Amino acid sequence: MGEKVKEALNNCVVLLKGPSDEHKFAGLLILSKIFETTSLEGEEFVQLMHEVVSSVGVNFLIRLAKSEPQLTLNLLEKLSIVGTPLDPLTPLLEWTN
Repeated sequence: MGEKVKEALNNCVVLLKGPSDEHKFAGLLILSKIFETTSLEGEEFVQLMHEVVSSVGVNFLIRLAKSEPQLTLNLLEKLSIVGTPLDPLTPLLEWTN
């Protein structure tokens, strides 16, 4: 992974840890854009996804899934975590659809 990608991912994590839902949502959107051009695999991917989930918090993801299930599903699909053990929302998203 290049230095520019690392810097962009670090900036996303800062947004994800932000004080408002808008910060967190913006961080997820930017992260999904990064994933359109960059692929992470193995331990790098697992570590980043754990950091993403712990940064935004499961409660935020659940609120987002309840209010915008399709949008949440699309974001998580872009991040390549739907249906993986890293996806804490798969059961909730299946229930809301």
